[in-house]
Amino acid sequence: LWSDPASESGPSCRGAGVRFDEEVTQRFLETNGLACILRSHECMDDGVAYHHHGLVTTVFSASNYNAVHAGNSARVLVLN
Repeated sequence: LWSDPASESGPSCRGAGVRFDEEVTQRFLETNGLACILRSHECMDDGVAYHHHGLVTTVFSASNYNAVHAGNSARVLVLN
C-alpha cells in the first residue's frame, strides 16, 4: 500500500499515493469485510507504527535505511 495513513486526507509528501484519514480507513475496512490493514513501504523509526486507533499497522523491515533514516529500527511481523 503506497498511500499513507494520516490525520487528514490529501496529497502525500512522499510523492507517491495519497494520505488517507481514519474515515477512509473505516470505509475501506467495512466495504471489504476486513478487520485491519497491514502495510509497509514507509520507514518507521521504531520499525513499526500503529495508526487510526490500531486499524492500520505499518511494518518496516530495513534498519538503518539510507542516510535520511540512519539509525531506524527494523521489525518483522509474524502471523499465526
